[in-house]
Amino acid sequence: MIWFDEHKAELHEVFAEAERRIEAFPAPMNVLGQRYMEKFNPLMQDSTTNYICYLLPYWVQETAGLTREQCRQLSLANVFVMLYFFLQDDLMDTGPEDWSQQLVLGNLCYLEFLQIYHQLYPSDSSFWTSFHQYITEWAEAVVKEREEDIFLTHRVMVARKAAPVKFASTGALCLTGRTHLIDTLSNAVDTVLVTLQMADDWEDWEDDLQEGSYNCLMSWIRFELNLPATEPLSPDTVQTAIAVHDCMKGYAEQAQEHHRRLQALNLDIPHLHQFHQFLIDGLVGEANRVRQERETLMLGGLNHWLSKNGKKVVDSTN
Repeated sequence: MIWFDEHKAELHEVFAEAERRIEAFPAPMNVLGQRYMEKFNPLMQDSTTNYICYLLPYWVQETAGLTREQCRQLSLANVFVMLYFFLQDDLMDTGPEDWSQQLVLGNLCYLEFLQIYHQLYPSDSSFWTSFHQYITEWAEAVVKEREEDIFLTHRVMVARKAAPVKFASTGALCLTGRTHLIDTLSNAVDTVLVTLQMADDWEDWEDDLQEGSYNCLMSWIRFELNLPATEPLSPDTVQTAIAVHDCMKGYAEQAQEHHRRLQALNLDIPHLHQFHQFLIDGLVGEANRVRQERETLMLGGLNHWLSKNGKKVVDSTN
């Protein structure tokens, strides 16, 4: 994981600064904010690793021509972007008992990343146009996934659920005047974000099924089994689709196709490509594991049958 290991020292600095800022929140939001951030700090054990959120500025540093301090500021801002939008997701998906604290904490995080951006970009910067665009894309995608099967019908919408991540990549290009690369880099990040969501949905399909949340893997299973998009799936149906119908194979192949598209963009961002390959390797590895388990079970069944019937077969040929 060179795309992560090379930046560990920087992330120590970024998350230390984020912690300092959260400590300044009014009580009890400071304590609640610290606890919430711990869930996403990659330097802490058992945290959720949303690598792209805070590493993207470092991955595009050379392409954008950023200084180390600019990378830190964009990474710090994206930490608070991540916290804010995950709080929004929590509110929409699970409805916590105390909405007031979640809403207050979310607004404090919003103020933090907005303050950083105001220090980096003048009011007439094109960054603010992109800022508006990405929040609008996020809002549209959140609504769309409740109305249609976006993984099959409008796959970029899967990426747009995480569109604010691109504050970092587009923001980097705006800082250095390389805005001619925005569209290409945005397409690259969108491609990676779709595959990232696919990987997350493989890990979370049981929870998503129980909660009724949209899930790319379940969308793919309906497609593979020729089921209507509105037809509910049972855990047994999903398990059978994975274990018997080999749906993970096609799912992983979709991610591999994404990588070919990413390479075709001809952007020299090795760590972004390596991260994407890491996601694909995980999906392909799971598909292979499922296939091997199925073949082992089939072989075991054959051996069992031969152990019971082999002598009869031999006798009948004599």
